[in-house]
Amino acid sequence: MSEHLMWLVLGLVLGAVVLILVAVGSLSISARRLERKIDALLRHSGVDIGEVAVTEARRLLGMGKRIEAIRAYREYTGCGLAAAKAKVAGLQMSSEQFGRTGTVGTPEG
Repeated sequence: MSEHLMWLVLGLVLGAVVLILVAVGSLSISARRLERKIDALLRHSGVDIGEVAVTEARRLLGMGKRIEAIRAYREYTGCGLAAAKAKVAGLQMSSEQFGRTGTVGTPEG
């Protein structure tokens, strides 16, 4: 009897795992669909999210909040930590160059 119970429990667990995987897949598809719609709305309205991210990162850097600048850049762009750190470091070097020489360094794309 305990062997039958074990197989029943195993079957129920596997069924639950399959249902969870199907639900996660469906959510992933919905999230991608929403991202495409948001991207289309931003393009239609003329908003350059990359420029918004750079502006916010520069503002936070000006307040001495480097970690918050990296976090904000990642949130706006969806890029990884390494890319955000590199971008914010470039912005920081650009602003430091501006402070020393009186000329604006060219921001990196």
